[in-house]
Amino acid sequence: MAKQVEVEPTFFARQRNGRYPWDEWTNGKVWQVVEHDDFTVAINSFRQYLYNKAKELNLDVSIKVISEDNQPTQIYFQFSKKQTGDSRDLH
Repeated sequence: MAKQVEVEPTFFARQRNGRYPWDEWTNGKVWQVVEHDDFTVAINSFRQYLYNKAKELNLDVSIKVISEDNQPTQIYFQFSKKQTGDSRDLH
């Protein structure tokens, strides 16, 4: 049978953010995530998450993917205030 429970006021707010700490990651600093440690989805899926979040928050995102033989892929990214044009890759 269903029951009423008491929760913290932020209980549902945390759920909306999903598994990734977007509040931290969108702070304008450069972040590094490592495949299997920080994300388990395909590389292109994670990149798309970043682009989607940037669009949702009206931010730009720069992304650099580093893949080396026999090493987990590393993704570096930085969100920033929107400039003219679309999101871009770091070069």
